[in-house]
Amino acid sequence: MIKDSSCSIRELSTKMAVSGKYSGDTAYQTPCVYGVIVHSHPTTIISMKMRSIIKGVGIGLFLTTMLYGCFSPEDGSFVEPITRYEKMKGSWTLTDVVQADEQATSGVTELSLYGKFDFATMKIKLNEDESNNPTSFEVTGDAPQLFVQKGYWDLNSAFADGEAAIMNLYSDEAKSQKIGQLEVTNVPGGTPSLALKLSRSVVGSSVPFLSYTFTFSPETN
Repeated sequence: MIKDSSCSIRELSTKMAVSGKYSGDTAYQTPCVYGVIVHSHPTTIISMKMRSIIKGVGIGLFLTTMLYGCFSPEDGSFVEPITRYEKMKGSWTLTDVVQADEQATSGVTELSLYGKFDFATMKIKLNEDESNNPTSFEVTGDAPQLFVQKGYWDLNSAFADGEAAIMNLYSDEAKSQKIGQLEVTNVPGGTPSLALKLSRSVVGSSVPFLSYTFTFSPETN
């Protein structure tokens, strides 16, 4: 510190160039207080400014966190996931039926029967109650009756769970008398197509020797 009774502003330097300009560490004099002139190094001034900025940012972040904690974001109401039943309900019209030899090792193993035996007239309606629970079903048309034409139905699982979807067919509303089953090989989704597979096997064996895959599209009026 340098005492100066006049409190004038002067610039001091530890090094002075010949040209008269200051170089090196330069001290800047600030107005005196009680007759004392205080000299501050530029680095000190910058450090003070940085501390002020950091302090301001810290206070801002603290206030933001406090304000956010006072309000809970609105995520909307909870919506139940769509079940397979909702995707399958309604009336469906047959667009193809393919017979496949499940044990053939060569030659023709599949044959479309759509243009034969009046399969083009086949339709199926899958009914559900107001809660989208499966109730009854009915098959109409003049096609050969490869599986039961009327009864009640459900699935082994309402949601995709990694297992093949199986459509169980029952003769009674209580669904205690099972009379058949179909594998759902395609559940309507991005493509509005329903596919049901009927497999035939020898009594006492679970290995099918013949199958029919029915492909349906939504019925249009």
